[in-house]
Amino acid sequence: MAFDIIIRSVSEYTLNPWVQAGIILILFTTLSRFGLFLTEKVFLRIVKPTKTKLVATIVDKSRVPFFFLFIMLGVQASLVPLQPQNNIYYKLPATFSAILFIITLSIITKALIEYWGRVITAHTNKHADDTILPLFIRFQQVLFSLIAFLWVLDIWEINITPYLSGLGIGGVIVGLALQDSLKNIFGGISLTLDKNFNLGDTIKLESGDIGIVQDIGLRSTKLLTPDNEVIFVPNGQLSNMRILNYAKPNLKVRKTVAFSVEYGTDTNKVKTIVFNALKTIKGIYKEPKIDVMFVDMGESGLKFQARFYTDWNALSDKRLEAAE
Repeated sequence: MAFDIIIRSVSEYTLNPWVQAGIILILFTTLSRFGLFLTEKVFLRIVKPTKTKLVATIVDKSRVPFFFLFIMLGVQASLVPLQPQNNIYYKLPATFSAILFIITLSIITKALIEYWGRVITAHTNKHADDTILPLFIRFQQVLFSLIAFLWVLDIWEINITPYLSGLGIGGVIVGLALQDSLKNIFGGISLTLDKNFNLGDTIKLESGDIGIVQDIGLRSTKLLTPDNEVIFVPNGQLSNMRILNYAKPNLKVRKTVAFSVEYGTDTNKVKTIVFNALKTIKGIYKEPKIDVMFVDMGESGLKFQARFYTDWNALSDKRLEAAE
């Protein structure tokens, strides 16, 4: 429609097809240069100092391919008055136009993904910058490359139906073959966004394994156990199991130490002595309050329990001190 309007307007001034083609090409080139000039000298200078960084990034990265795209559209429009007999003259600029259009869309999509990543990870987990974003960027590049390939085949009048059928069957086969890998990848994305745990947190799995989170990858999470052993847990399994995170809501955990005294001992005196002894141990919190309580009458003495809070990473030491 736009081409027809331009061609009719030009044909009112001259009937020579070569002159018409030249005018149309010069017109599109001039408009492209003028648009590029306005973008670089005016628009970006206005937008960059503002908070609208997304718009500035999109315009800045897409202005060059958009410039060449507009020129290729001018080449296509200039061929209309010439009416070349060989269709290759139409197909070549159409091919370049399709590729440039896809490149421009890919650049815009990448900018949107990176902006989304900065906004989301600012409120969730910085680690997502190194894991999720490259995955989405790579996926959109592959997707747009595939679209460009099919579009070019269509321009050159190559039947793409067999390719589409093959892609469908191949997609099913690849999906089944990579089912576990994809499950682990999406499990890693879920763990990163949900912030079930962060790097450096100590967690306990359903299997009973305890370890410090060393790395959250796309396929697996690496844990360092207290025995200095490394465990790699597939993210697909990790995202579906119950996890005890000792670092949340904080490192404070409660520990119970059982002990007994001989019959005939004053229970109130026992509570007071143990309570005062626990208060002197550095690293045991006074709030929540230390609790010493009588539990039961055993075979050889009166059974008590001392309950106190300490940091998880100092739990073993404080338990030993309290027992002594």
